[in-house]
Amino acid sequence: MKRLEFLHDQGITYIGNEPAFLTVFQYHYSGRPALSALRSHFYIPKFFSPTNDGLPGNDDSGAMGSFMAFSMMGLFPNPGQNVYLIIPPFFESISITSPLTNNTATISNVNFDPSYRNVYIQSATLDGEPYTKNWIDHSFFTDGKKLVLTLGPTESSWGTKIEDLPPSLGEYTAPKNFTTRSTVLTQKRAVRYTEDVALPINKVVGYSGIDAKTGASYWLSPSG
Repeated sequence: MKRLEFLHDQGITYIGNEPAFLTVFQYHYSGRPALSALRSHFYIPKFFSPTNDGLPGNDDSGAMGSFMAFSMMGLFPNPGQNVYLIIPPFFESISITSPLTNNTATISNVNFDPSYRNVYIQSATLDGEPYTKNWIDHSFFTDGKKLVLTLGPTESSWGTKIEDLPPSLGEYTAPKNFTTRSTVLTQKRAVRYTEDVALPINKVVGYSGIDAKTGASYWLSPSG
């Protein structure tokens, strides 16, 4: 987890190259899916735009576009696994029709906020039943299931238990307790992070100052 935070906080991650894609969502495997949502809500508006030069790197037959599409759809696939990592879609709702079965799957956000303050999943239901796993498999699309995500401005415990993490060849250990985090995302270029408890600013690596590589600004302020 510390290495993953360092990778992003120090501007080492270059989102214009395919090997960086999964690092945005690897927090799911650490029991912190909310941080995957937070990172994607930084990288997408910062480096992608609907202009002639709106991709941060070589599209390589659709790599950049597919990263953006899956991220904004809220279901990011891990290549080689029947696993789609769940974050809130960038839209109030989204529907996908399977070309194989003609069934339509739907993802809906409750408490959707177009300013993207509510980027944290508080709870979820799948076809009307409580759903706590932070990932879903391909049957979601082929069976035309309905995923409803309830969102909020603070990180929750949803998707953080070991039994809710994606399948892994490695052995999981119990996630450490985490500090609830709340966010305000403003405009396209700035990301503001707030902490619900007071922490020395030099202990919050990456949540103050300027990203050395991308020039993105980060700052810390009391909640509210």
